[in-house]
Amino acid sequence: MDRKGIGKLGEEIGVKYLEKNRHKILETNFYSRFGEIDIISKKDRVLIFTEVKTRTSDRFGSPEEALTRQKLHKIIKTALHFIKTTDQPLNFNWRIDLITVRLKLSQKAAHIKHFKNV
Repeated sequence: MDRKGIGKLGEEIGVKYLEKNRHKILETNFYSRFGEIDIISKKDRVLIFTEVKTRTSDRFGSPEEALTRQKLHKIIKTALHFIKTTDQPLNFNWRIDLITVRLKLSQKAAHIKHFKNV
């Protein structure tokens, strides 16, 4: 499986994880001129912008390390663009989360960590 396929699989696992945890998925792979957000969901009246990082090994660093300051800045700009261009209530909270997925392809297993409000 190539890098793009691994990333897509990680995002699918992230969506299932969030749905299982009572998130309502609003969008996946939301693109704007500022960047991309993997998953946009709502839970308990909070709008959540989730970045998913997937790895099959730590050879190039952990998935947590892959969320750089620069990437976070792009996510914030994209989240603000989403809020401005969609009909969101004026009195709501929002946050940015990170889901990391470590795949063990040989065992068909995944280890998921959810970091809230990064």
